[in-house]
Amino acid sequence: NRSASRMRDKTSRLFPRHLWRVAQLSALAMVLAMTVQGALGNGNLPGILFSSGGCMLLLILVFGRLGRYLERYQQDLEASLADTRDLALIALVTDNPVIVTDRAGRITWVNPGFTRMMGYTLDEARGQSPGQLLHGERTDPKTVEWLRVALQKGDPVRGELLNYAKDGREYWWDMQIQPIRDEDGEIRQFIAINAEISQRKRQEEELSQARSFLRTVIDYLPVALFVKDYKDGSDGRYRLWNRKANELFGHDAESAVGRNDFDFFPPEQASFFRAKDLETFRDGQVLDIPVEPID
Repeated sequence: NRSASRMRDKTSRLFPRHLWRVAQLSALAMVLAMTVQGALGNGNLPGILFSSGGCMLLLILVFGRLGRYLERYQQDLEASLADTRDLALIALVTDNPVIVTDRAGRITWVNPGFTRMMGYTLDEARGQSPGQLLHGERTDPKTVEWLRVALQKGDPVRGELLNYAKDGREYWWDMQIQPIRDEDGEIRQFIAINAEISQRKRQEEELSQARSFLRTVIDYLPVALFVKDYKDGSDGRYRLWNRKANELFGHDAESAVGRNDFDFFPPEQASFFRAKDLETFRDGQVLDIPVEPID
């Protein structure tokens, strides 16, 4: 992305910069030529040799520099065109969907990767907004609004959004959208390069469902269950606390999680529990603590 951005900046500034230098040198050459012609036409004999000779020397120098600038401009332009061809080739052959829109958000071009995945040809997509074409029932409206506001500001954005193919299939995209500006800094178009992340999103959803199921099982166990964390200086703070622990200790999960034994018990009891915890960590063995009443 950084190399593409540099190429766009170079291409947008290349022509005006070289054109200005060429115009300056050309104007200087014209002034010098007119000076020589005027000196000869007015019969200014004492100054002819000096003026014409000096001006001709300057003309040679000016046209020499002009030639070098033109040669450099041609080289830079050819390099920029080569970069543009390379990027266009990448967009054509990549399987990632690529969308180009005008400044109003209407599609002007899609790559073959987009057509293969989403089923819409360039003719079908052209003139429509990506939202009209791809959004559906489960597309998150908050994400859509966030993208719209960011693009209206001209900011580059990256986000994840659920889109729909022509046949109704769902595809999650990781979208990177960049504004393309002209030499005056005005936005000409937007380019969106999208990575399909549907499998990752399915795995995340399955993991979330598994965690929710496990938490429900833990909550309804007939025994008190809690988890303490001693890593990274957590000092034995509770990370999990089920319903039976609520009944046993008189604290719900909201008030217990993030606190440790010294927040609930007298110092002597809290120190005892802390010592048993550390003993368990040290020996790596299950430790049975006899049941005792807790004051």
